[in-house]
Amino acid sequence: MLFPAWLAALSHLFCDLWTSYGTRIAWPFNNVRYSLDWISVIDPLFTLPVLALTLVALVKAKPRPARFALTYATIYLALCFVQHERATHALQSWLKTSGPGTADRLAVHPSFGNILVWRALVEKDRVAHNVAIRCGLGAPTILPGQSTPVFNHPDQAITELKIDPTSPQARDVRRFFHFSNNWVAQLPKEPQTLGDLRYSALPDSLTPLWGMQILPPDTILPIKWREFNKMETRSWERFRSLITGEAFPAN
Repeated sequence: MLFPAWLAALSHLFCDLWTSYGTRIAWPFNNVRYSLDWISVIDPLFTLPVLALTLVALVKAKPRPARFALTYATIYLALCFVQHERATHALQSWLKTSGPGTADRLAVHPSFGNILVWRALVEKDRVAHNVAIRCGLGAPTILPGQSTPVFNHPDQAITELKIDPTSPQARDVRRFFHFSNNWVAQLPKEPQTLGDLRYSALPDSLTPLWGMQILPPDTILPIKWREFNKMETRSWERFRSLITGEAFPAN
């Protein structure tokens, strides 16, 4: 039983690798976060069927439902890969024809809980552009979103926010950049707050789900964790229109 348990624990590394959050799979040799960006961190269409079939296998003590769960997971992840490739190719075509041309860096992630609408980040000359991409049955459709100045290295933020490079604040900023994969920007209305641009409630928005607020250096805690994940009715309606395609321009 020890070997199957070891394999099960090891599989978590690869499960994290599939997600848009990624993992430090090469640790302790390096601290780089690797991610394939195939699937959202939370995807009910993947988790619920696999969980249900696994529970049936446990309750009935039969391997057949577990085989169905493994088959379903494999097929779904293959579909995630295909959708990611479609979204990436659509983004690259858009960059050449309608976007800023070349990009200094880009990232393509699935939006929350689905693999139909994807959320892309494109950086050009220290400005991050957000693009929503819907990969339905036909050709993918593009919806340009918002843009904002972006930091791509923690030392840039430390310098511009006038933080002591040797302070605990600077250490926390560097850690935040590491886990945000250097997709960090100041909130327009709160310049002392840094947000993780990789995740937003809406695919065509740059409002982050979370961030860190820089506090005065004489406070007990040098930073304050902030969350911006509250979804109002208008946001849910907007999300629905993006999923159905109503918000996207016709091809």
